[in-house]
Amino acid sequence: TGTAEPTLCGTPINGTLNLAHSNLTQNELMLKLDEDLCQDQLRRILELDISHNNVEMDLLSLFSLFFPMKNTLSIDASSNKLTINILDAESFCKFPSHQLLFLNISNNPINSLDTLCLPSSIKEIDLSFTNISQIPLNFAKKLLNLEKMYVQGNHFIYTAFSESVNSLPMCVPPPGTVHINAIS
Repeated sequence: TGTAEPTLCGTPINGTLNLAHSNLTQNELMLKLDEDLCQDQLRRILELDISHNNVEMDLLSLFSLFFPMKNTLSIDASSNKLTINILDAESFCKFPSHQLLFLNISNNPINSLDTLCLPSSIKEIDLSFTNISQIPLNFAKKLLNLEKMYVQGNHFIYTAFSESVNSLPMCVPPPGTVHINAIS
């Protein structure tokens, strides 16, 4: 007979762990995704949905819970209370080998992307309604596979950069440009 899985752990069904609308707090989420207790379950998660909860924590702390989930392709952490509080995220932003392709962190009070670190595997990210006002120049450089970024509901401050005073901004995006969807 097999051993019973700990009941504290979230158990994926057909690769999906759906914890949406569960009224989870940070501590409850940490228990359900505990690396030591839930190792077998975490490896089986292909899609994780923790949207619409009461998770109030720093994004880097949340992402550290995802490190053991090496097979996870999609994470929806929208509509929580996620923030970016780490000033020097680069010093601890070391993602292990990861396959994450889609990340939804929309409807969270993120405010700034300056210190946001993400796995380079991400192809699509939803940053809609996160109170961001700009996308740092180095942001997309870190995300080598990024194809789509959703940013609806944010109020951007536009700054034009030009090589010469007389040059006009380029209207045709260069090859490899990320598609940004800002229309609601």
